[in-house]
Amino acid sequence: MKYGLSVLIFVLSFHTFSTKEAFSYSKKNHTLITALAVEAYNRCGEKMNPRPGWFKTIDPLQKKRLLFGSIADDEDLSGKLKRWHFYDREGTLGRHSSIGFPGLNLLIKETSLHARFDQLEITADKQTDFVGAKRAWRIFDTLGKIVHYIQDVTVPAHVIPIFHPGKTLPLADQFDNYPFQITFYSVQEGSPPKATDDFFKDFEDRVGCSVLLKSSDHSFNAILDDAAGRTYRMLDHKIQGTERTWAGTFWETTVNERGFGNYGLAGNHFGKKKNCLKWEHHEKGDGGFGSARCDDWLILDQSVYDQFSSRQHMSAIEGTMRALRLLQQKMSHKPLQ
Repeated sequence: MKYGLSVLIFVLSFHTFSTKEAFSYSKKNHTLITALAVEAYNRCGEKMNPRPGWFKTIDPLQKKRLLFGSIADDEDLSGKLKRWHFYDREGTLGRHSSIGFPGLNLLIKETSLHARFDQLEITADKQTDFVGAKRAWRIFDTLGKIVHYIQDVTVPAHVIPIFHPGKTLPLADQFDNYPFQITFYSVQEGSPPKATDDFFKDFEDRVGCSVLLKSSDHSFNAILDDAAGRTYRMLDHKIQGTERTWAGTFWETTVNERGFGNYGLAGNHFGKKKNCLKWEHHEKGDGGFGSARCDDWLILDQSVYDQFSSRQHMSAIEGTMRALRLLQQKMSHKPLQ
């Protein structure tokens, strides 16, 4: 009994102090991604509405519930005791839920996001049958939770995945915490973030309104898998101004027997201007102590990190918009044309 109580106290402490907004974008970034996706969705709908009933504007109440839902699962302590926000189609993490701590697998029954995501998709399907009811807005709470996980899989450490604590600890994932492009939004106290002209220009360059016509979006799970796939492919791109790729430099994609990968040669230092990729030990003469010296420095301008993070944030916005479109298709009970 005493042993079981100790394990429970450990788990509660771990999740309370190390997983506040853990294993995902910060609440601020989730809110920004969701709010800007709604603005882009409404603008695209106005531009691409050739047929009546093809599109409906997301109204202020729906947007409010969507924003609420997009951070709700990060506020749910009991839920965090059961799952992590890691992409895990093979189910490897679920088979190793104790992560080296005997007894934790008795408390942590599902460590990947997929069981939760499947549950949310079923809930959304059921709620579309009551779109005319007074509480129809609840489906936007559910959709907010769905897009939260779609947004999460645009973070490399969530897709590989790489185990990391919450953003309040020193070992927090640095990409999780990387700030959203400041020129993309403006904020007035008491109001949701508003998109700027810079945002819409970048959106048209990187995504475009045609994303709403994706024919593969037959389910929210399809959107989730596509977003995760885009993240994997992005890691194979070369880092601007170098011959190195993001994979291997900042994230190592090979996973161990427990299903986790590791950070790359630069370590968990996304956003840092100067990183050592290779340390060498140099002996000192006359029997003295040697010293470690860096033999391979990687120096990157902040604009290189900004470009990468903007691509991933836009990927999260794309996934959110496609989920909105799929929900409207389900609510209208009409096939996407």
